[in-house]
Amino acid sequence: NVGLNLVFINTLQLGFMGAAYATLISMALYNLIKLILIKWKFNMHPFEAAHAKIAGLLLLSTFLIFWMPSVGNGFADLCLRVGLSLLINAGIILKLKWVPELNAFIQKQKRF
Repeated sequence: NVGLNLVFINTLQLGFMGAAYATLISMALYNLIKLILIKWKFNMHPFEAAHAKIAGLLLLSTFLIFWMPSVGNGFADLCLRVGLSLLINAGIILKLKWVPELNAFIQKQKRF
């Protein structure tokens, strides 16, 4: 990360965005290496098909909410976008039962 920061901030003159890019790249590489190591050493894959569905849903909802028109007030806009994102994502994930542990937890809470 330090090396990438030097390249992006000093060499490419990107400033704060350079630091953000450097951190993004270093974290992505770290997690990719960790994924490969788990697969190689333990012959396990830590993700299931539901994870890809959830990632796709999050990307799609983020894209749609990003292009939603602004209401004018920054705080109201933030609350509206976050609330809408939470409702859409949680609603679909719960309705389609993509996370069985979450559905079991909610059913357990309903009993009380």
